[in-house]
Parts: sequence; structure tokens; C-alpha cells
Amino acid sequence: MRQKIFYLLAVFFFLQTSAYAAIVNSLDSSNVWEDESGRSHTFADWKNQSLVLTMVYADCKKTCPMITAEKLRAIHALFTEKKIKAQYLIVTMDPDTDTAPVLLALKKRWKMEGDEWHFLRGSEKASHQFARAIGMKDYWTMDDHIIHDFKIAFFDATTGKENFLDFKRRDVASLLETK
Repeated sequence: MRQKIFYLLAVFFFLQTSAYAAIVNSLDSSNVWEDESGRSHTFADWKNQSLVLTMVYADCKKTCPMITAEKLRAIHALFTEKKIKAQYLIVTMDPDTDTAPVLLALKKRWKMEGDEWHFLRGSEKASHQFARAIGMKDYWTMDDHIIHDFKIAFFDATTGKENFLDFKRRDVASLLETK
């Protein structure tokens, strides 16, 4: 009987953590990401931490950056209220243009000054891989503008659960719902 209970708990734990592990494992661990201060990171730097992940295009002239910033601030406020600690990883879709100084300016403009906020750039290949890992459709450049999907992903390291915001699912509180 004890062995069956252990087995069931092990299966339950595996199912709970598999979603979280899927994103981390789907990213090439050799990818190096430069943050807004010019420091290098790999995703191992945030191992076993809850993550809020999204992508931006800092030079976007449309409403995309404003909407993304608004949603991220609302998530941060909700998580602060609920005492949920998370790291916020915002990856650029345009690593050639969105250099560390550009990302630092964006971070300051968005008033995301805490240590939990990380604006990152990697190679073009790594950025596309990241987009697929968080469930974004691919993106491309057309007439000097990046055409893209919208997705903010939350991966809870303590439960292994994942949730997303996108064009159809916009309620920030839904990130904390269990599926």
C-alpha cells in the first residue's frame, strides 16, 4: 500500500512539474542572454523560480508595448498582493535593434526598476526558440515592422502549473487559476 501511495505521489509531482520543466528544457541551455545592464545570463540563473515571460519589440509604434507594460504591471501588483514571488523575463523580438541601452531605456520608461525585472536579448535563433517555448506563434518583419502574436506566460515553480494571457484570455487574475 505504501508503495502505491508513493508511486501516485511521484506521478502527481511529475505531472505538476512537467509544464514548468517543458519551457526550461525546450530552451537551449547554451543560449546566453544579455540583460539591460549588459550582464550575461542563461535560464539556469532563474532555475526553480516562478517566471512571468513575454516578448516585446521596443521600437513598436503601435499599442503593443503599452498594452504589454500595462498587463505586466497588473500582474506584478496582483502577485505582490498575493505574496507570489516571480521573476519577470521580457525578451526582445528584435535583438539587432533592441540593444542593452535600448532595453534599459524601456525598463525605465515602463518604471520596472526592481531586481525582479529582466529585459533580455539573445540571438535571433534563441529569440524565436523562446517565442515557441512560451506558445507564441512565430513573428516576422514586414515593411520595417515586426508582425507578432501576444502572449504572457506564467510558470509557477512551486506547483509546476502554467497559465497564459493572450488576445483571447486577458484577465490577469486568470493566471492564478488551476486548469
